[in-house]
Amino acid sequence: MADSVPLYTPRLVLTPATDADVPDLVGHYRDPDVRRFLWDGVEVDDAAVAEAVRAAGEARPGIGLWVIREREDGPLEGSCGTRTNGEEVELVVSLARQRWGRGWATEAARAVLDHATAHGVRQVMGYVDEGNDASARLLRRLGGTGGPHRWTLTS
Repeated sequence: MADSVPLYTPRLVLTPATDADVPDLVGHYRDPDVRRFLWDGVEVDDAAVAEAVRAAGEARPGIGLWVIREREDGPLEGSCGTRTNGEEVELVVSLARQRWGRGWATEAARAVLDHATAHGVRQVMGYVDEGNDASARLLRRLGGTGGPHRWTLTS
């Protein structure tokens, strides 16, 4: 069972995604700017998001999905986590458009990667869709190698 610890950064609170977060996550993922490079651009429904949250909650320690907030009682501003993709561990990050360009994705991803590393994950992959230059820059800032579409992050 995945551990359900919150992660804290200087500016953000990342709490493990739960069933209670599903409606806000669905709203977040339905935003066309957010969805463009997630969920293969397909509009998601409650069942798909609930399944992703459930799978994250049942993953091994160090793997999971966290919701991003500026403070514990603040609105959901995004999500960040790691998930298993076959034998690989993959980093996933999304932010509300109004939070783009503020370093939040880097800050949240670093917290999630540090958490994964502390639980024995030694390599995380990052996949970038054609045209998603912001994600490629994020993976480069996190020390990723490779590219342009497949990046490796090692600890």
